[in-house]
Amino acid sequence: MKIGVVGGGVFGLASAWELARRGHEVTVFERRRIPAPDASGTDISKAIRLEYGAATSLYAPLVARAFTRWQEVEEITGKNVYHRCGVLFLSRAYEPGGFEHESQRQLTELGLAGQVLEAGEAARRWPQFNWSEMTAAVHNHRGGWLAAARAVEALADCARAEGVTIHEEAPVENVYEASSGAVVRVDITPHEFDQVVVAAGPWLGKLFPYLSSGVRVSRQRITHYQPADPSGFDYPVWVWDIVNSGWYGFPANPDGIVKVALHRRSETVDADVERVEDPEFLKESRAFTGVNLPGLAESPVSGRVCLYTNSPSGDFLIDRLPGSERIVLAGCGSGHAFKFGPVLGELVADLLESDELNPAFRLGAVATVETW
Repeated sequence: MKIGVVGGGVFGLASAWELARRGHEVTVFERRRIPAPDASGTDISKAIRLEYGAATSLYAPLVARAFTRWQEVEEITGKNVYHRCGVLFLSRAYEPGGFEHESQRQLTELGLAGQVLEAGEAARRWPQFNWSEMTAAVHNHRGGWLAAARAVEALADCARAEGVTIHEEAPVENVYEASSGAVVRVDITPHEFDQVVVAAGPWLGKLFPYLSSGVRVSRQRITHYQPADPSGFDYPVWVWDIVNSGWYGFPANPDGIVKVALHRRSETVDADVERVEDPEFLKESRAFTGVNLPGLAESPVSGRVCLYTNSPSGDFLIDRLPGSERIVLAGCGSGHAFKFGPVLGELVADLLESDELNPAFRLGAVATVETW
């Protein structure tokens, strides 16, 4: 089939690569240069972890598959994108029903469980953190972080190697179904395909306004610290009593930058909102690290804005556009889809070729329960 893909981020490039691997003729249209500076996936790092609380049995097998596929990306491109440092969950109350405990229970059934540690033992291993309010930790050597912008570039390299045509600086004006196919209009020029995958990130609701009520774009803020001696920040990706605090962070990257971020419900914004750092959030981040990561207290810090494209359920969306047999929607990463990378492409390709997909990612499912 001749397939068009709208969007050159992780959803779009993963889909294009996988579809080309399966023998399809694929063309990608990206509004900016890859990696787009205002894309959700363009940052220094994204976490890759198995733990998903009550949803672990749904997502962990996909993450395990992603571990293998990201290694394949590295082998094809020669680019180091996956840093295998493990993941550390700090818990105030490690008990049945809690995020950490439920993740561990389900991962045990899958043979992917981490190691549960008492806070004292964890403090001896990772003294950089303030453990005074923690009772336990879970350390999983599986996982770590992805060099996000480099990973997007690598996916583009993989796609091109399979013969995908990528048009950069080609903003899409409209996508619609015609009698003879699906049409992508760029600079008033129509491009016709047998099928089109729309992976437009936060702009999904702008291409299909009647979906906008179920696609919420939110502004999330991130801080980058630059410690004088980054060697003291060589630890796993950490998640700080996540359900109650929302804070998480990363070890120092090769440039010596330590990323600290907050995963929480935030204000709804337009996809084209100006991305400027927030002095108040810098203060909030400093207040958190000053108590809990005191080694960062005096380090220079800067801020960055990342947009989440959220579905009501918090699950990503992969489904056909309602009423269409030729247009597939792929997006609503809801702040956690990047880690799956090439596996997202597998899911999209399965849907497009055979209509096979876990019902959890269908439009009717992701629109049912508001968790954000």
